[in-house]
Amino acid sequence: MITVQELHDVRHPRELQHLWHSLWKRTPRATFRQTPEFLEQQPIGSGQRWRMLLVSAWNRPIGIVPLVARTERRSLGTVRVLSASQSAWGLFPGPVGPHSATTLNAAVRHLVNKDDSWDAIELPEVVAANKTPHRIFNSLSTSGLTAFRRTDRQLQGVELPSTWSQFWANRDSASRSRWRELDQLSHGGVIQLIRFRPNGAQSGETDRDWSFLKMATSLIGQQRDESQIQQAQARFNELLAMHAASVDEGCADIVVLLLDSAPIAYAYNVHCHSRVETLHLLADPNISGAADLLIGHMLQDEIARGDSWHVFLPSSTTGVAIDWPMWQPAPLRETLVTHYRRADTRSRLLRWLDGKQ
Repeated sequence: MITVQELHDVRHPRELQHLWHSLWKRTPRATFRQTPEFLEQQPIGSGQRWRMLLVSAWNRPIGIVPLVARTERRSLGTVRVLSASQSAWGLFPGPVGPHSATTLNAAVRHLVNKDDSWDAIELPEVVAANKTPHRIFNSLSTSGLTAFRRTDRQLQGVELPSTWSQFWANRDSASRSRWRELDQLSHGGVIQLIRFRPNGAQSGETDRDWSFLKMATSLIGQQRDESQIQQAQARFNELLAMHAASVDEGCADIVVLLLDSAPIAYAYNVHCHSRVETLHLLADPNISGAADLLIGHMLQDEIARGDSWHVFLPSSTTGVAIDWPMWQPAPLRETLVTHYRRADTRSRLLRWLDGKQ
């Protein structure tokens, strides 16, 4: 028997930390962005509040769906919205727990049948650029709702094979030629990749090793103009605030590329279950191809470690010169699936206006 309970007395994700982590560790394709520590670093706006739905099967918790309730002024009036929380790296990836589809379907049915406090539900799904999102869409449809989709931000996904040679065999000759050129350019000096990937508190590896982050700070001041410097510093400060938590969870993954012992590029990633996500990548703009050299050596190292996917999240490479055609990533889209409760003229107009955004 599947039941849904709204935890009215929970005001912040950290209040469910113990239960949350026990479910997160069993979540398929889990990411650090699904932890309460990450969510606590992404404060919700003024006038917004958390709503936590706990889904259980035969009285055993199987999932948590954290939602943010807010009121919006739109073109045709005020709308009460329930949505996933937002961050600079996209919307919350999905339910926490081992049975995400069951958890999501149960939560949506609960909201439709037993909750009249909302006018619109907005839930995200990441799909290939040429594919139609179906998981969220189906959850709404099976509850008798009519959903519509709106594409939001783009991600770049790279599937990693078992060997570095197979990686390049999967790409065209122009890409292989371009990488050889970059690799030859680096022969003018000593290239070294340094990676900090501790296993976390469970293995007793909680050394923050802030020296890796200090290497990255030298790249911030090398950006081309004051606007880019300020943007890079702001993003770096966000990562600094959550660094201790990502280390403790065994998710921190910092990569620095050195040329003759001087940092020329860095990436702050998080990793979980052989999947790596880039939150921030920065390179010395005065060294041609520095970002691509970092990406190449970073992916080569991940293949050797047995990782299966690398995703560059929205805004993670803003302002950085990257030769994406060389890497031939799979373009991914974060799509927002929305349903308006009432099927009246006002709701149809709202759907039409939202579709124009």
